[in-house]
Amino acid sequence: MRYIIITLLFASCNSASVEEKPNGLYHNQGLNYFGFMRLDDSLTNNFQKGNYFDGFKSGNWTYSVNQTNYIKDWIIYEEVQNLKINIPSDWEILNDEIVQFTAKGETFLNDTSQIVIYRVSIDTLKYKLVDYKNKFNQDLYKQWEVLEVSEQCFLNNNQKVEITKYHLKKELKDYFCFSMIMIIDGEVLDISYYFKTIQWERHYNMFFDFINGLKINDKFLTNHEFDKFNPLGFYLCN
Repeated sequence: MRYIIITLLFASCNSASVEEKPNGLYHNQGLNYFGFMRLDDSLTNNFQKGNYFDGFKSGNWTYSVNQTNYIKDWIIYEEVQNLKINIPSDWEILNDEIVQFTAKGETFLNDTSQIVIYRVSIDTLKYKLVDYKNKFNQDLYKQWEVLEVSEQCFLNNNQKVEITKYHLKKELKDYFCFSMIMIIDGEVLDISYYFKTIQWERHYNMFFDFINGLKINDKFLTNHEFDKFNPLGFYLCN
């Protein structure tokens, strides 16, 4: 049922900065990063730069996508219990009683997308994580024509996590989805990111921005605030 709601929502889509430091420099106050950082992504050949405050993106960030620069203003949204998330300030928070958090907005060039976060206690599940993923796929295939599926394996705090990319079709229109499903603190965490353009690189980085900027039960989801700073927060599996 929740995928029907997400489909309808998506189909209808039409803070203070930290003092800037020299390029690539930051300092660690406690466990979380403060200061200016430039992040280069070798996979997409894009980069982004801006300020962090307490591990979250703060204020205007410049994104270079295919050698064109865009600005996104990042804030912290924390009106959901046990959840804080970085979101662009111009994104719209959607009311949905089924999922824990969902918002929609523009990435770059009026390119609309939607982030959906769903959590369910393992105690309420009658199946394992692999069964939940299979159910996710079954529901997706019921609602969309699925043209292509690909997976990429990452390591996050020594836990293997799969990011799945879907190419979808509905009413002769192309859609795409990045999906990450994992176990955290006794819950299944289901994060989906839907978009409409074949230029997936700009959305790939935005999807990881949401993942890296997600704090559940007062701890970040990824290891992006520790030791070696990885633009994606994850490290590719060997």
